[in-house]
Amino acid sequence: MKEDEWNHVAGTFDGEQIAITINNEDAGILNRDNTLISTNDYPMYIGTDQESTRPIYLRGALDDMRLYNRVLTEEEIERLYMDEPEN
Repeated sequence: MKEDEWNHVAGTFDGEQIAITINNEDAGILNRDNTLISTNDYPMYIGTDQESTRPIYLRGALDDMRLYNRVLTEEEIERLYMDEPEN
């Protein structure tokens, strides 16, 4: 990851694997572990851990965040990285 520059980070979860892409390069895959992904009715926080007794906050800025209700293809992630509009 490049410090002091914008970085494009994409993560997908297909029910079995968590895949991370940073600046359009594969950064790793984790097989599902029930301790990593859970569901609940709590609000979602981005950039902080509100469950901690001492919340830790992201140092930096977030821009153009998107959440999808499906797994994006590699081609879709590449288009987002290249900042090309979707068809």
